[in-house]
Amino acid sequence: MAEKPKKIHRFQIGLNVVVQIGLLIFLALMVNYLGFEHYRRWDFSREQKYALSDKTKRMLDLLKGKMRITVFFSPNTPITNDVQSLLTEYQYAAKGKIDVEHIDPERGGTKRSRPRKWRRLIKAGWRWVKVRV
Repeated sequence: MAEKPKKIHRFQIGLNVVVQIGLLIFLALMVNYLGFEHYRRWDFSREQKYALSDKTKRMLDLLKGKMRITVFFSPNTPITNDVQSLLTEYQYAAKGKIDVEHIDPERGGTKRSRPRKWRRLIKAGWRWVKVRV
């Protein structure tokens, strides 16, 4: 005599699928939560191009108030992305104490009026800082 085929328990299979989907959603939410709470940045470039030195990190930790960095930089230069990435690292390491403003010196006004704008900024207390790149 042939054996009876096993009965399919559709309710158990459906419940199993619902539990698995619920666990998957819970796992995704936990990974997302932990990613936001314990965010880390790593520099995997060969030259450690975007890694800040320990001295720089200590200096940024010593900042007492907010610092504003205004960058007069043309977006057409080949190192624009590197400069922006470095400033982003400064902002991250300073834990919100640094604000960065990007100003394109080639936009706004004529070539003749630009030096006047810069002179006004210097009179207002701004100073030029030469950065070797």
